[in-house]
Amino acid sequence: IGCILLSVGQDGFHKGVSRTLQFVVNQSDFTVQNLRNVSEYLSLAKTVNVEEVSLPSDNLSEIDKLNNELSSSADMLDEKTAENSIKVQKARNAV
Repeated sequence: IGCILLSVGQDGFHKGVSRTLQFVVNQSDFTVQNLRNVSEYLSLAKTVNVEEVSLPSDNLSEIDKLNNELSSSADMLDEKTAENSIKVQKARNAV
């Protein structure tokens, strides 16, 4: 009977960890997509001209700098989420 209870408990634990991990990965994917969307919007903003007036070059370079930081952050978050997801899955499977 003890083995059955342990097996049921482990199954519940695995399902709980899997659901939590999936939630975290989904949140990360959502955040990565938002960062990439903001970067795209900023790139589009650089091209806006109102009555033949465009943004000053220092503003354009600031947008480029911010886009690089957003892109780097999105890539890092995506990479770290994938790495940590694998680590959690391995740890969960070891239990």
